[in-house]
Amino acid sequence: MDEFQQQLEQEKDEALVESNAQAIFDHLDEITNKADVHQRRWVWELLQNSKDSTTGSQKVSVEIVLQDSKLIFRHNGNPFSNKEITHLVYHGSTKKGQTDKTGKFGTGFITTHLLSKRVRVSGILTSNKQFQFFLDRTGSNPKEIEIGMEASWKEFIESLREQNSEETKTEYAYELDERAKAVAQKGLGDLASLLPFVLALNPKFEAISLQTPELKLSFRSNPANIAVGQGVTIVNIEEFIENQPSVQHNLVMSSDGITTVALRLRCVGDSFDLERLEPDMPRLFLDFPLFGTENFSFPAIINSSSFRPERERNGVFLGPEPAEAVLSNKGLIKGACNLYLNLVDHASSARWGNLYELAFITVPTQKDWLDPS
Repeated sequence: MDEFQQQLEQEKDEALVESNAQAIFDHLDEITNKADVHQRRWVWELLQNSKDSTTGSQKVSVEIVLQDSKLIFRHNGNPFSNKEITHLVYHGSTKKGQTDKTGKFGTGFITTHLLSKRVRVSGILTSNKQFQFFLDRTGSNPKEIEIGMEASWKEFIESLREQNSEETKTEYAYELDERAKAVAQKGLGDLASLLPFVLALNPKFEAISLQTPELKLSFRSNPANIAVGQGVTIVNIEEFIENQPSVQHNLVMSSDGITTVALRLRCVGDSFDLERLEPDMPRLFLDFPLFGTENFSFPAIINSSSFRPERERNGVFLGPEPAEAVLSNKGLIKGACNLYLNLVDHASSARWGNLYELAFITVPTQKDWLDPS
């Protein structure tokens, strides 16, 4: 490569860094100005990244620790590849082309900076090098964001050491000011109601635990699912609360392998009663809850890894346009209706209680992403 080509390559690299810095700045500005919309999302972005760190039949365990002025999120998934750590610092998703990944280190991860724009990241590389550095997004303009990216990369490189233990835990530590403490509480407030569904729909999770100054609890999926009908399965998730008896969460799922419809069950003797979903619970999941879909008119949760979501993951494209993403999503919803009818048939034949809950459908509300007709 001659000098002219080298100069072109350098200009290209600088342009990419500048573009990424601008994208980070714009997205940080957006989530800061719409914090009330995004503050429920950050914990699910971290959980999504932990799930995406697994391969094959591997399972991952997650610990979330909330202290007085710090939040720590750690998991025991796979080490970082060189590409993943580069995308973490310089921004960009590593999901592209990987159908088994929900998304990793793209715009979603930036949502976690609602907690703090400076995050201490600790982990291991696939080359058995360990690292610890601060990911700095504190810049007040794109140029300062770019400077922070370069400083973070330099600190990462200088921190590299030979791995001194067999543990492969990844950890993100966020220092919390008073505003961030409220954001942390808001995000963690959804865990108790939503984690049973998330573990049931994502078998790659072995356990998820939460520790705060007030409580210690964990959720663990039981490996033995019970097939009770054609495509209908009951999944048990156990909740452990310190100094209290464990709680059993039973969920019924009707699935075709692409889309799943899910509801909660309450055990009554040798049978079950159906339970209504809470009004503030998202109805659409892309493996994880899509906040903004709480008023979607459907009496159960619909999950599909194939959903094509809005950029902000507050809905899926279901507008009137005959676009590819819209038609794909509408096909998945149509499939969910058939799965729902399958669930109705099974619940009726099994004589489960509260069958009327299967008919509880709210009046639809207007959404930008939803076809009003």
